[in-house]
Amino acid sequence: MWVYENGRSYIKSIGVIRFICGEGGELEYKCQWYGSELVVIDRFFPSSKTCSNCGHVQDMPLELRTYDCKKCGLSIDRDLNASINLRDAVGLTVNACG
Repeated sequence: MWVYENGRSYIKSIGVIRFICGEGGELEYKCQWYGSELVVIDRFFPSSKTCSNCGHVQDMPLELRTYDCKKCGLSIDRDLNASINLRDAVGLTVNACG
C-alpha cells in the first residue's frame, strides 16, 4: 500500500517490499514462469518530465496532459512520453532487489 505525505509516496507495508524483492520473490518467480524479465526502475526517475526526443527535463504540473518540449518543440501526450522514456530506460537499470 502506498501512502502519500508532503507530495511524496512511501510504501506503508513491508509486505509489498517482500513481494517485489525478496522472501519468495513472487514477481521474479512469475516472470521466470512466463518467460518475462522483471525490470525495477527508480521511483524518482523523471519519466514524465523528460523529453523522449531530446532528453530535456522540465517541471510539469500534474494537470498538464500534454508534454510540450521547450527545447526541441515536441508535443506529445504526457503518458505516451513517459512510456517511451521508461521503455528506453530499461537498458540503464540495475537490479534493485539484490
